[in-house]
Amino acid sequence: ALYLTDKNNPLNVGGDTKIKGLAFLPQKGVKKAYLNVQEFNTKKGIPPIERRNSNDFILSKSIIFQDKEVGSDDNSIKYASGMVVQNDFSQATKSIVINENRIDNIDLTGNIILTSSDSLMIGRGVKLDYVIVKAPIVVIEKGFKGRLQIKASKKIVVEEEVVLLYPSLLFMDQQEGIESSIVMKKGSKLIGEIIAKNASSNLGEVKNHVKIHSESTVFGEVYCQGSVELKGIVKGSLITNSFHLQYKGGYYDNYLIGGEIDISRRPKSFLNCAIYNQESITYEIVAEL
Repeated sequence: ALYLTDKNNPLNVGGDTKIKGLAFLPQKGVKKAYLNVQEFNTKKGIPPIERRNSNDFILSKSIIFQDKEVGSDDNSIKYASGMVVQNDFSQATKSIVINENRIDNIDLTGNIILTSSDSLMIGRGVKLDYVIVKAPIVVIEKGFKGRLQIKASKKIVVEEEVVLLYPSLLFMDQQEGIESSIVMKKGSKLIGEIIAKNASSNLGEVKNHVKIHSESTVFGEVYCQGSVELKGIVKGSLITNSFHLQYKGGYYDNYLIGGEIDISRRPKSFLNCAIYNQESITYEIVAEL
């Protein structure tokens, strides 16, 4: 259910935090969180956690996002409002370059890559199904529903009441020296994976952040080479270098307040990304058009 890197600090737990499943935690274990804020202090004590030492768990040393090759210019399509494109995965990948900061009123399905060199807002009127989106900053507008895989280098924001269907992916490829973040706002849902890859191997240099707001839910896995602020629910597993809590100008390291992680509620049909040290990796077809 949970893996937290051992940086010689305990995990401070408060509020209505729940962890169901095996947790790999630092050697200093779990402590009750104490803040000068009544709403974060729990009267229930530390919740029962089945745990082992973090050092007993081995992760992959690197994460690679394998970019698809588009090929010739014949596979490039000019963006236009109102466009409808469907491309089977047995066909060559189609590429659409976006030169605007917002897209709306388009319908794309299948083996298609949307690329922008700037920030990109995906409007609620967009229909995307199995599409890849690549841009430094991607914002998904409130009320959007679709199925997509996003690769960004600075920021991904999933606004309120957004629903991202399986097998959606939020992938942050953080660049050296640049702060990056993935934010899921209140009421949003992701059925798939969040992966935040850090450019530096220095555990003390935290420039990658994932924030999952209250009433937001991830069905699947969260993997963060950085720090996570969890106030929502992960119905699956969460792997991170550290937790944090930001409140009224304060920053609290390794504080988990009110979040929930429950591996038993992860759909059994889900396929994992290869983020564990496995002797062999098998690939399966997620969907067909």
